[in-house]
Amino acid sequence: MESEAAVLPASPPPPDTAHPDAIARQEESLSKLEAEKARLKAEVAAAEKELLDWEQRAEKERAMHNARMETLREEEEKLAPAKAAVQQAEAAHHEWMEAISDLSSQHENKTAALERLNAQHYEKSTEVQRLVAAAAEARQEIEDLTTQKEEAAARLKQVRDECEQDEALINSK
Repeated sequence: MESEAAVLPASPPPPDTAHPDAIARQEESLSKLEAEKARLKAEVAAAEKELLDWEQRAEKERAMHNARMETLREEEEKLAPAKAAVQQAEAAHHEWMEAISDLSSQHENKTAALERLNAQHYEKSTEVQRLVAAAAEARQEIEDLTTQKEEAAARLKQVRDECEQDEALINSK
């Protein structure tokens, strides 16, 4: 309000009775200024009220925000054991994955060794079958030779018997 006092004179100048038109104009101008002053005061009051409303809303929003933040902090604190459990589970998962990887590697190595053993077994089985076939052929040859020997021995005996008979016949003559 001190600024209003600085803008407006403390009291209006004494009316000049000599110029009634000038006085009427001044009074009209003064009433316009008073109306403008009242309008501006109303605008300032409305702006101050709106500012106060905004400040109150901002304070409510800040209080709600702080309450939400506090709730979130509390929830985060409640989640701390779950976070620790998740970290432990992730560490255990990592260990399990390493163990699975190791087992998978061992399995691959053992599978490769088994495949080599199977190949060797096949080779040995093939060799055994070849040897069994060769042994069967050898037995057959032995049987054939034994049969030939027996036949030759029988023929030889027959020839000896015939020779002995022929000798005996020759000696008896």
